[in-house]
Amino acid sequence: MGGSSTIQQSLTAVRVGGHIGVIDVLSGFANVIPIAKLMALNATLKDITEGSREHFMDMCRALESNQFTPVIEKVIGFADCIEGIEYMQSGQHFGKIAMDYSV
Repeated sequence: MGGSSTIQQSLTAVRVGGHIGVIDVLSGFANVIPIAKLMALNATLKDITEGSREHFMDMCRALESNQFTPVIEKVIGFADCIEGIEYMQSGQHFGKIAMDYSV
């Protein structure tokens, strides 16, 4: 995200009490953030920090060399996405909830 028009779009789209994630601020974010609107919406604006491509590749190599496999608790079909969202919101899951679009 960069530029005030993107922030304005996000503030228009966010619900009251919602969250806006700002990615890649270092690429040129020098605009004013409308604090009054942000406060009126009781919204949260948070930077999402990412590393370099080299860091990402290092992480991928580490995951591969340690045979890391994610914990997938449940796979649901696209038609059951509401059930999956409700299950995720319940907080009862331990692993990932994956969606299979081919089902």
